[in-house]
Order: sequence, then C-alpha cells, then structure tokens
Amino acid sequence: MLNKFSENKLIFIEDLMFSNNTKERYWSILDSDLITTSENNKDKDLYEFTSDEIIEVVSALPTTKIRTQKQVLSVINRYINHAIERGWLSTGINPCEIIKANDDIHSNKESLKRTYMNLDEFYNWIENLEASDVDIMLLVLLRYGCTMKEICNLTHDDVNVYDKKLNVNGKKYPIDSMFINYIEKAYCCDEYEDTIYQDSNYIIKPTKKTRSNKVNENSLRNKMTMIAEKNNIDRPSINALNKSRKFDLILDIYNEKKILYYSDIEDVLKIFDDNMTDNKSFVLKENFEEMFNIKVHKSKRKTI
Repeated sequence: MLNKFSENKLIFIEDLMFSNNTKERYWSILDSDLITTSENNKDKDLYEFTSDEIIEVVSALPTTKIRTQKQVLSVINRYINHAIERGWLSTGINPCEIIKANDDIHSNKESLKRTYMNLDEFYNWIENLEASDVDIMLLVLLRYGCTMKEICNLTHDDVNVYDKKLNVNGKKYPIDSMFINYIEKAYCCDEYEDTIYQDSNYIIKPTKKTRSNKVNENSLRNKMTMIAEKNNIDRPSINALNKSRKFDLILDIYNEKKILYYSDIEDVLKIFDDNMTDNKSFVLKENFEEMFNIKVHKSKRKTI
C-alpha cells in the first residue's frame, strides 16, 4: 500500500545487500497495511516513530507468536539504522534499541481472528458495502486468491462457469456459484452514481475517464482506499483476503480427512503460486495452525 513515505523504504530495499526473496519479505513488512496506516495517521515516516509507537505497531500485528513480532521489529530496526546512516533521522538515535521484545510487546489474538472471514461472513460483509458491483468484484477476486497484478489482466473469458475454475495465467483457481453470481453483476454494471464504465471484457473494467482500456495496480489500490473511505472502515488487507482463500481450501481438506499433513499445505499453495518455496509453505502452515489451532503433521504415516 504505497503512501507518501514509501519512497524512503524503496531506497532502503534497493540498498540492501540481500537476496531478492529477502528484499521481497522486507518490503511486504514495510509496505503492510498496518505500518502504512500508522504512518498516515501520525503523518510521519516509520523511522520517526518513538519506541512507544513502534511497540504499538508491533503489538497490533495479527499474531500470537513472539517470533513473528521479533522478525518485524528486526526489519523496523534495520530500516531506522538505514535512515540514520542516510542522515534522514537528525537525532541519530534508534528507538528500537531500548525495546525489550519479550517484556514490551504483547500478542494480539483478537486482531489475528479478525484477519479471517469465512465465505459466508465475507459475502454478508460485502452485501452491506456502498460500492459499485465492479468494485465489489475487486474484493471478491482478492478473496478468491487473486493478486492485484493478476486482476489487472483477467477477462470474462477466463471464467469457466461449468468447471467452476478461474484461469489465471495458466493456473486454475477454484470458484463457486456465489463467485459466478457476483461476476455476472460486475459484467452488467455500466455505471454507478457518477461513475460510468467503459464497454470492456476485463472483469474490472476501467471508467470512461480513464485513458487506458484496462486498470493498473495503482488504480486498484485507489479503489480499495475509496471503498474504505466511503464506508468509513479500515482499508481491507489484500494479504488477509488472499490468505483467507488458502485457509478455505486447507479447511476443506481437514473437514474431509479429519487430519492435515504438510503435503496438503504444499498442494494448496501450488494452486496459487508457481514459485512455491519451502519457506512459503512453512509460513502458511504456521499461520494456519496459529489461526485455527489445528495441528499439521509432518508426513503421512507409513502403512505396514
């Protein structure tokens, strides 16, 4: 979620002598909704936060694991040290140095629970939003696992209503009747209030005020912000919506077999990610166990 403070973080990421995977992980933390919203509310860059404000941010993370909180605190610490080296922080003092993670930071179980809505809860939520059917479809696509980049290129030809699959760059995302119902609404939506849409085969069609014949990631993020402002709610978390779909499918496996294995986590991740890694699988497993208190077993028992 880019804001006016994002440029400094992009400089920090570029200066890091780390692998691209590590840089992506650092960016996902610094560009998270939690941090950018805090910066916007306080109208200052993260490197200007006091120790109490940093503790507030890290304690608000949707997790019960101190290890996760320490990892985020470590990234913030590196970012502030970089700001000092660059001369951005005139005090030259890093407030992270006085933070004792085990004593000062507390877990946020309620925040963790709020990051997941099952599909019934999700549909009840969007039914009460003031937004066009096109903008609502953006939320639906995110909830079914699509990334912003993927959404920009999706057309109605990518929807297989018979097999209930969404073709996303060759990958087949599972959909259902409710998804199809909402996509039909989006297809028929020509205008909403003072917004008039282009006649387009893209699922998220651009407005007539837009020069391009399709939307881009920035315009989609702006849509998310406008939905939030119009409905007086927090900006929906893209990561939480994406992750919720993976949780759905893992829960489906558990409800059918009454047991989960690490390979089940990998199978679900493979649906959405062509570049699946052991680290991504491990993080999803940890997130799932933490959210639902359901054990994921390392491997299937050998039969004799």
